[in-house]
Amino acid sequence: MHPNIVSVYDFDRDGSTVYLTMEYLSGKPLSRVLRMPDFKGMPYVDTMHIVNGMGKALAYAHERGFVHCDFKPANVFLTDSGTVKVIDFGIARVFQKPGGRPMPRSLMPAASAR
Repeated sequence: MHPNIVSVYDFDRDGSTVYLTMEYLSGKPLSRVLRMPDFKGMPYVDTMHIVNGMGKALAYAHERGFVHCDFKPANVFLTDSGTVKVIDFGIARVFQKPGGRPMPRSLMPAASAR
């Protein structure tokens, strides 16, 4: 697991409904911050903290063969404790490294994958 990617603890299916059990996050999505009526930008250090967290999360996912496919401010969550979390890998795609070797198939620990 990576500190900048929301943790998914379990998933299951009930008929045609698939559901996840995931980490509880307290805070707000970046999209809400950017659309606040009084938003006039943010200090460089705060911006770089967010960009750094997003970059680390995406690099971790890409190293494991995943592409987010729906990366946008609504899928970046800013926690009340200041952690940047990338959420909603729901339409992520798995890719292969050049040379055709398959990449690992999960962002979750092996014990959680089904």
